[in-house]
Amino acid sequence: MTYAQIGSVSSGTLRPEDLIPAFCDCLDDLKQELALSVQPGDELETVQRCSQIDGLLSMIEQNQGDEGYYDSEEAQDDLGNLVEWLETFAAPYCYFGSHEGDGADFGFWPSMDSLNEDLQTAELLEVTDLSEVPDDFTGHIWHVNDHGNGALYMADNGKLSEIWSIV
Repeated sequence: MTYAQIGSVSSGTLRPEDLIPAFCDCLDDLKQELALSVQPGDELETVQRCSQIDGLLSMIEQNQGDEGYYDSEEAQDDLGNLVEWLETFAAPYCYFGSHEGDGADFGFWPSMDSLNEDLQTAELLEVTDLSEVPDDFTGHIWHVNDHGNGALYMADNGKLSEIWSIV
């Protein structure tokens, strides 16, 4: 699976003429990563997904040539479609949208609320040392070290892969 890195895509503006190109560039980059990371058995799904993204980006590129586009409802619709597509690349327990502390900073951010919710319901395994992960465990793991840094892992029968981490 291709996940976006945590961080900003566009900051300091809410203007569609700034957001749309930034979101398009980000989506195109993610599409290229997706195309390069095709897994056996997922070829058809990946090709279809890449094709849908290409279609959206092509349509938006055409729309951008229209006079008054950025002030139109069509631009708002395109922004909504871009946000929906970008959200599909958010890693588990992350989202695409504005940062909680800055509404003009758009990007991929951890959702600490959903992470804490799943920790409380035990749907997410929490450990303070990775050696605590059972050898046959499959699922997501939240690891917080003694410095308070957190990392989300995916375990497949005890084999760990880091998905993302925060300091």
